[in-house]
Amino acid sequence: MFALIALLILQNNLVFSQTEISNSVDTIQYKYEPGFLKIKENYEISVSSGSVSDDPDGGFVLGFMAYLINPVLSVEDGKAAWGWTKEVSLGFGRLGEYRTSVEYTYSDREHLKNIIRAGLKYDIFLKKKINPDDDPVSTSVFTIGGGYYTDFEHNGYFPELSYGYSMRNDKFLMYPSVKMRYTFVNESPDILDISFGMVIGFANPFIHYEHKKKIK
Repeated sequence: MFALIALLILQNNLVFSQTEISNSVDTIQYKYEPGFLKIKENYEISVSSGSVSDDPDGGFVLGFMAYLINPVLSVEDGKAAWGWTKEVSLGFGRLGEYRTSVEYTYSDREHLKNIIRAGLKYDIFLKKKINPDDDPVSTSVFTIGGGYYTDFEHNGYFPELSYGYSMRNDKFLMYPSVKMRYTFVNESPDILDISFGMVIGFANPFIHYEHKKKIK
């Protein structure tokens, strides 16, 4: 960005130093052929589409990285281990507030690094009035849930809490959030983990409704 600004300033200087055409007493036209900058009659300034433009690919890449990289910190038997986790969600209800999920976690612990969890969750919308006419519906969310754990050798169960800001309609869900979970593992130390990142899933792909009424 800084290089582009410097280039525009340099080109602007070249415009005034290299070309000057007098058309009349009151009108002066400056023109630089590559098309980055033109100063026309009546001192009207126009910048062509090739000079400065937003980079939609950059936003897409950042969003995709936020979706892929969901770090998790696990504490088991007094030992901490980092890893990454990814949750896929499928919802039911008017706006998918009743959700099922499957989550894969890779934890850099000494053994049994691959973990699968399946859960049931309920999203509590913290906005007082939700208007389904908004697309997407955006609100802060507090989620409670629980489910089943396996590392392919030990099984267990867990409650979980999460907080974030969801954007959803009657089909799709995007939910950046922070999640805390405690897993009771059979014949193995219990696990406390905290993760944050982006949940992208289906709010409720099985229904379609007209955006008319407000949900209180």
